[in-house]
Formats: sequence, structure tokens, C-alpha cells
Amino acid sequence: MINVDVLLKCNNILGEGITWSNEYQTLFWLDISNNTKIYKFNLDNFKSEIFEIPEIITATSIKSQNELVLVSNKGVNIFNTDSQTFLRILDVESTLLNTRSNDGASDAMGRLWFGTMQNNFDKNGKSIPLEENIGKLYKVDTNKKISV
Repeated sequence: MINVDVLLKCNNILGEGITWSNEYQTLFWLDISNNTKIYKFNLDNFKSEIFEIPEIITATSIKSQNELVLVSNKGVNIFNTDSQTFLRILDVESTLLNTRSNDGASDAMGRLWFGTMQNNFDKNGKSIPLEENIGKLYKVDTNKKISV
């Protein structure tokens, strides 16, 4: 039989977007809401940290030991966990009010891939029916060039 251990009781509302850094033995994930929380958990020392971001974050990618690339509903951003600075590097669909970012991940070459979809939540978090097929797939190269 396989045993499952609870490493951190985090009580997430919508926990997803898990990203693992083998180099730093660190796990990152999101608790997605209007103010997303980013969790950082080091498996070497079991130290955890929580960072609150004032935007909806839907995907993460590791840039360095203390920097994450974050996909938000407003664009692609760099977040430094030491200084807790949040810097937008690219705007994505900023003029389209009926879309939002969705899931994403990095490939083996360091490119960040993520998608957009029809926004299915109002400003209070209440569900909106999906009625349009308007999503796109994006790729951000390491030189910050975005492709659709």
C-alpha cells in the first residue's frame, strides 16, 4: 500500500498551478482568487512562505531562486520573493474585457506557454456561463517575445 503524508495544511480555496524546482528543492503553487496567494515550500527544510498578489494569477514559472514569472489576467509579470516586488513585463489581451488568462507551464527550453479563455467569473467571483470560443494559446520566449 502507498502512504500519503500531509506536508503542509494550507486550507486553499482553489489550489492549483503547481511548479517544482529541482534545482532549489522548492515547490510553488497558487490559491487562486481576486487576491491570489503564492505558496513557496522548501522540501530541504520544510520552510513555507505565503505571498499575496493583488491580481488573479493563473500560472507560474521559475525564473531564478527568488523570481517567478506569473501569468495574471492583465499580463505576464515577474515576482521577486525576497523583495516582494511585482513587475509587469508584458500586457496580454488588455483591451479584451471578456477574456482571462488560464493555466500554463514552462517547457524544457524555458518558454512559458499559457492560454486565455472567455472570462467565466464576474467581479464578485460568481460564475458566468461559457458561451464563446475566444481563447488563444500564447508562448513567451526567454527574450520576453510573445507569440500567439
